[in-house]
Amino acid sequence: MSAAQIRRGITSDPDVRPTDEEFWKDAKVVWPTRKTVVTMRLDADLLAWFRRERGYQTRINAILRAYMKAHASGERRGSSQSIFVDRLLEGETGNLQNNLQSRKFLPKNPC
Repeated sequence: MSAAQIRRGITSDPDVRPTDEEFWKDAKVVWPTRKTVVTMRLDADLLAWFRRERGYQTRINAILRAYMKAHASGERRGSSQSIFVDRLLEGETGNLQNNLQSRKFLPKNPC
């Protein structure tokens, strides 16, 4: 495909909006932070569940970051995301596990 064909395709797309200097004036380049390699001991079934899909380390990082952000602001039980992670970290089981399985947060048949 030539550059001209690509440009025609872009200009014919009704969802494309042109940008100008005003659009980009407050844009900032955000470089990803470097990851630190750590060794953790996790339950085998937990790790197996995360490893079912590509990017499991990124998902684990995102879950931990959401927990950190929810607690860094002093918000202890404000959001449903915070409550979800708090309960998991505090070791609540039983009804919580059934609830999470019904909402498809956890598999019904753990590995």
